[in-house]
Amino acid sequence: MLMQAKETIKNFTVAKISLPVEGDEMVELDCVIHMTTPPNFEATFLPGQLPASRLDLEKTCKVFYQSNGEAHLINSQINQVVSPEKLALSVKKNKIFQHVRDYYRVDAFGRVEYQIISKNDTSFHVFNGEINISGGGVRFPVNNAFSLRQKVRMTLFFDSPIEIEVDCIGEIVRTRNFHRNKHIAVKFIEMEPKGREKIIAFCMAVQREELRTKVRIADSL
Repeated sequence: MLMQAKETIKNFTVAKISLPVEGDEMVELDCVIHMTTPPNFEATFLPGQLPASRLDLEKTCKVFYQSNGEAHLINSQINQVVSPEKLALSVKKNKIFQHVRDYYRVDAFGRVEYQIISKNDTSFHVFNGEINISGGGVRFPVNNAFSLRQKVRMTLFFDSPIEIEVDCIGEIVRTRNFHRNKHIAVKFIEMEPKGREKIIAFCMAVQREELRTKVRIADSL
């Protein structure tokens, strides 16, 4: 697995990283990764994004990237904060997923209207802001307390870089804190095939915009 990571992290690769910070929280950021001396590699961030002073260096972080039509998830150890924009890390374990389009996650500003499917709870909720989404599910902040395995009826709206509207039913599979706020992760369990295709196309459009930004970062290094 380490050899696969060595072979697939070439030059500067666009990635997403989930960093452990104080208080058992995780912060997800975009970065560019570059293999140095295997199994060691570096991650470079946009100025002002890396929470260097809050990082928990004892815990594992996760790095997600694509290469050769596959999705890679690396469990990594933070070795050093090189600078306010750069981390030195080492590969601990590399997982590979074949269904890249379903698993690739992006953060995008949108709107989600949702309601727990329950006879006892008919309340309706709306969130406007940054939503983490993939072909398999979404994650977003909430103000109320929710439980695992609750079913949720949702409508998702995004208007940039392309406009989509998708109705679906999901199941809450995770609850946790991100950036000091409560979030729920919802897995799509009922959705029209065209709806999933819209979401995948949207994620790929966001990815293209991110790649343009990362290429500019790599060119400036």
